[in-house]
Amino acid sequence: MRDTQPDFFTDRYQDIRVQVRVYLRHQFRSLVDIEEIADAAMERLYVRWHTVDDPLPWAIAVARNLALDELRKAPVARLEEEIVNSNGTLVSGLGVADQQLRVTAILQSLHALPRSQYTVIVLAALGFSNPEIAGITRLAENSIAHYLYEGRKNLEKILQYRRRRSQRHPNRSVRPPGKG
Repeated sequence: MRDTQPDFFTDRYQDIRVQVRVYLRHQFRSLVDIEEIADAAMERLYVRWHTVDDPLPWAIAVARNLALDELRKAPVARLEEEIVNSNGTLVSGLGVADQQLRVTAILQSLHALPRSQYTVIVLAALGFSNPEIAGITRLAENSIAHYLYEGRKNLEKILQYRRRRSQRHPNRSVRPPGKG
């Protein structure tokens, strides 16, 4: 008699695989081969299935580490092959992995800023002028430059703190410095 119960392992394994692929697509987009990394992470999960307490976070952590390793191995463009914007100015001399890590750190740090500074910095980064930002945010036009200055200064403090903390204790979570 054939067992009519769905195979729990197979269903759970497939659900985890889908979630790992979604995570990789969201975090790394087209920077890495998502299928290859998801397969490698799932192979490792299959081997350790009975020893892992919570397989989903474990598989996502493994996939993230594999993707970051892949990005670190990506060749850094030589100076003459650097990325150049439409003005012909150099955009970046960093490798793909370093760029991705810095962008992620900046995006996470932006949320620690006060809402007005966060909004003004994001709008300025999108190319809006100070008068346009003032119109969008309904702030005084002369305060936009102040919010930009304070926001950039606070963002720099947060990023320096994160860099310093993560170098000392790489396994600890990093929080922005408290006020006081």
